[in-house]
Amino acid sequence: MVKRDNSHGPRKRRTSLQDGSPITENDSEPLPQAVQSGKKEFDIFGPRLRRVWVFLHFCALFWVIWGFVIRATFHTGTECDMTYSRYQFFPVPVKTKTPYQLYKFMDRGDPRHGNNQHLQEDWCGVGDSENPLSKRHIVLYVPGHWGSHLQARSIGAHGIQMTGARMPHVYMQKAAQAIQTGQWNGQATDESSFIFDVYAADFLEQGSALHGKFLLEQTEFVAEAVSTLAQKCEVSSITILAHSVGGLVARAVPILHPETQPILQNIITLATPHSGFPYALEKGVHDFLSILAENQTSKMLEDTLVVSISGGLRDELIPPEACDVSKVVPHGISVLAPDIIPLQKDKDFGQPRFGMDHKCIVWCHSVLSVARNIIFAVADTDKKGRNASERLEQIQNLLKMNTTLDSSDAYQVRVKKMKSDFQEFNGFFVPWL
Repeated sequence: MVKRDNSHGPRKRRTSLQDGSPITENDSEPLPQAVQSGKKEFDIFGPRLRRVWVFLHFCALFWVIWGFVIRATFHTGTECDMTYSRYQFFPVPVKTKTPYQLYKFMDRGDPRHGNNQHLQEDWCGVGDSENPLSKRHIVLYVPGHWGSHLQARSIGAHGIQMTGARMPHVYMQKAAQAIQTGQWNGQATDESSFIFDVYAADFLEQGSALHGKFLLEQTEFVAEAVSTLAQKCEVSSITILAHSVGGLVARAVPILHPETQPILQNIITLATPHSGFPYALEKGVHDFLSILAENQTSKMLEDTLVVSISGGLRDELIPPEACDVSKVVPHGISVLAPDIIPLQKDKDFGQPRFGMDHKCIVWCHSVLSVARNIIFAVADTDKKGRNASERLEQIQNLLKMNTTLDSSDAYQVRVKKMKSDFQEFNGFFVPWL
């Protein structure tokens, strides 16, 4: 083995070529072009990218802080009180190919459901047709995006007029007695004696706003539920109360399933984007919305009344402009929730009202009280055989609306007025308003 001789010290760098000529700078191998250009770009654009990165961080921090400020101030209105109930839900069988379920709302204070064993055979409670207890009006609750059937417990409490945690015990006893004897029933001509039964669709809290397939399946199930309730409960009319995207599903039912049209004549929606869906990303959702747009004047809707209630400016998901239903159905009326709820002198004195957030509207006592009034009005007109135009006129009178303007124009004028009130009250301008 030959050892390297290191006696002359460390090896020196080669300074000449093989022919003995010295190496100059021009003779050295040039750097690759990508390396040269990359080094140059880093020198030029590196600081700019860092400045943009820092700017984006400041913007994100600003919006986070702004969100907390808005949430702590703007989204804490006084328009709503909680609706209370001692609820339980009984599953109702529906023949369907979908994975969904139908439930019946029951309150523990309702004497009709003291013993739930009879529900297995007669879950609707029809019994003897001559019995006043069999005189019922059905309301079907349709939840929205990621919504739950449990949201129906608030409107269910309004259905039997047992809505407060601090209601006097004497009142609760009288209400229970009136329900048990049939003095309060679904065919009463006096609103104080009118009650209705609430059923709720369970969509497994699916994100229906993101998938057109879910919307079509939910439409199919609602149609099956309507047919089942009409047959088993022996009613000729069912009112739908729907939240958010559930209102679009409700509108699609008589279009895609015409057999439900004679039964489904009244739809009430809460915070539903009828005239514009801001988060339609998937093609199936666009196709579903196209079905609604192409059938705005469909004969299937000529006797269907749609009442749209918007949450107002405090709705963080659906802007009030999107809730305008007047121009997308033959017979529709749009209102802002702050305009129709009763004035509370102890809370509203000197304070403008801007509505409630997207989920609050489903339990807001003052909004659901008005929804109950609307349900009674359409149920009463149904008994008298009035068409959609006559029912629409009655709802306008009930809500004391200005009928001198077109319904859509009046609604948009009120939305602009609410925005100007907000900017004047808060002392600053919000660009997206």
